[in-house]
Amino acid sequence: MATIYFDMDGTIADFYSVPHWLDHLDRMETTPYELAKPMVHPSMLTLVVGAMQRKGYRIAILSALSRTGDADFHARIKTAKSEWLKKNYPLIQWDEIIYVPYGSNKNEYATDAVKVLFDDEERNRSEWCGSAYTPDKILSVLWQMSARP
Repeated sequence: MATIYFDMDGTIADFYSVPHWLDHLDRMETTPYELAKPMVHPSMLTLVVGAMQRKGYRIAILSALSRTGDADFHARIKTAKSEWLKKNYPLIQWDEIIYVPYGSNKNEYATDAVKVLFDDEERNRSEWCGSAYTPDKILSVLWQMSARP
C-alpha cells in the first residue's frame, strides 16, 4: 500500500500568516491552529484526494506539535489541529492522523514503504525516504499521479 502524507502548518494550513503566531505558542495558546486559513482550496484538495483514494492510496496527516509547551498544551494542539481539519476539509476521510514531537524525523513515523510527503520544511523533505514535495506542488503532483493507470 502507498500513502500520501500531508504536513499541516505551512503546507495545507496557512499557520504562519496568523498574526503573532509565535507569541501565541509562547503563551501556550492554540489560537494560530484555530485561525489559520487553508492553503489549498478545500474543494480542489477534496477532489484530488478522493481520486487518489479511489486508486488505492492512503491519505494521512503527518504534523509536528509545537516546540514550546507541556503535555497538556500538546494535547490541546492535537485537538485544535483535528478540529481545524474537520472545519476546513470536512469531506476528506483521512486514513491516519499522526502528530509527532517538534523536530522529529517524520520518516520514522511513516508506516508504508511507498510514500509521498508534502511539507514546507526542507529538512523534512531531505530526511524523507520517498518522494517529497513543497506545498505549491500538491495539486499538480497529485493530478499527475491520479492520471496514471
